[in-house]
Amino acid sequence: MVALTCADVLRFPIAVLGLLALVASSATAGATIPYTAKRTTTCLSAHQVISNPVSKSRAVPAQFPAVAVLQFSFALVAAEALDHGNVVFERDAVTAKRVTTAWIAYAVSQAQRVQGINQKQALALVLQAISRNGNAITIWTNTHVKPASRARLSSCLR
Repeated sequence: MVALTCADVLRFPIAVLGLLALVASSATAGATIPYTAKRTTTCLSAHQVISNPVSKSRAVPAQFPAVAVLQFSFALVAAEALDHGNVVFERDAVTAKRVTTAWIAYAVSQAQRVQGINQKQALALVLQAISRNGNAITIWTNTHVKPASRARLSSCLR
């Protein structure tokens, strides 16, 4: 039989609390790591999705900040071959949220310049095309995006 001392009894709860703190901090840290173009490209390539970095000046209006821009195409996936677009990576989720809101407003204002376009339909199309996940903003440049393409892209944001 092993005799436990008072010190042994106190060490166990302290060790458990330390372990819980470590697990909680690593879970929190994992949730706050921003997505990057490099990690996303690696995942997309593994899923046969073509992706290339794009110059921020070519892909993003000047008033929007961006850390990186990635162009993607599902051309190698037969059932999703027409689906394509851009992923804009912002510094953090707060910036991405602000930029997404501004981008939607910008797209709607551009649609208002086109004579004869139904503004409600234009807004609906813009809202289908632009989405945000963490610090990544996805802009689909085709209509009728397949749900499988959306899911595949979303799973590769890393």
